[in-house]
Amino acid sequence: AVVFAVVPAPQEFARVDALAVLLEAGASPDAAAPDGATLLHQAVRAGSLEMVRMLAGFGADLHRRDNDGLTALDVAEGRGGGAPAEDIATLLSELMGRRP
Repeated sequence: AVVFAVVPAPQEFARVDALAVLLEAGASPDAAAPDGATLLHQAVRAGSLEMVRMLAGFGADLHRRDNDGLTALDVAEGRGGGAPAEDIATLLSELMGRRP
């Protein structure tokens, strides 16, 4: 499974480029870590709106839950102990056909 760790913001472009290469080469947009966190969960935790958009564009399952029962939207809304990411929560809500 391919999972991206949270790295400092200056490396954002490198992470987005690396993710694009992997997805274009056929990596699953739903790859998950042992804790069930998918690439989408990781992108939300990293605060990367661009990675969330890219994963959604490659067909990531927006409703998939990690081992704690949280979706990426839950994480973006601050459930599970993380800081809320309002812009990402709004995007995910729109992609899921929900009102933000």
